[in-house]
Amino acid sequence: MVLSRTLNKDGKSKAYYSCGLWKNKGACGCHSNNVSLEAVNDKVLQEVSKLVNDEVVTRRIIRSINRATSNEAEGIQYDIESNKRALHRTQSDIKNLQERFESSDDIEPDQYKRRMRELRQHEEIYKKRISECNHAASNIPANTYTPEQIRDILSRIKPILEKSDVVELRALMHLMIYRIEIDPKTRSVDTIKIKFNKELTEYLCIGEEGASREASSFLLQKNIDEIMFELKVG
Repeated sequence: MVLSRTLNKDGKSKAYYSCGLWKNKGACGCHSNNVSLEAVNDKVLQEVSKLVNDEVVTRRIIRSINRATSNEAEGIQYDIESNKRALHRTQSDIKNLQERFESSDDIEPDQYKRRMRELRQHEEIYKKRISECNHAASNIPANTYTPEQIRDILSRIKPILEKSDVVELRALMHLMIYRIEIDPKTRSVDTIKIKFNKELTEYLCIGEEGASREASSFLLQKNIDEIMFELKVG
């Protein structure tokens, strides 16, 4: 859908969202499928304004964030165990090589030194990886996030909606909205897909420190890049 304008009977311009294929190729490409820009925008703002006090949305966001945190912790634990197994195998190889060199003459000193050097390098690599994983695991928050923390972020949307500042409102909508789906039969908004991410929380908390910044920090955690959820209209 692209922006399109027509003149009404009074000669005033009216804006629509129209099919982009139709606008480029005309009737041979598609139909206009015009949808009133004003109607869509009003409906979107109306639905977004409900987010502030929507307990269901709040809890969906919390579940998504905590699930992402849990998945990250599980991934790190898997890496730790995998590297521990590799380290154990390498240390066994080192021990066997030492015993073989000391008890028999079937391995040359130069060959022994070269192989031992390789194994020691591998040993250090696995130890370093385990250390890095343990450090990453220690930075994952052990607590779950509360509804109050999410509400603190969502509550910052309302003042922007009420100010009617076009520039600020447009910035907020671009940060929040991933996709708007229109019902082809009614030509009205059917679904709004919201994105809740680091950029949005930083924008809403801009210029503020302390508790508000801490409340938004959950999305700054590693691997929690973006949370998507849909608002079904009607």
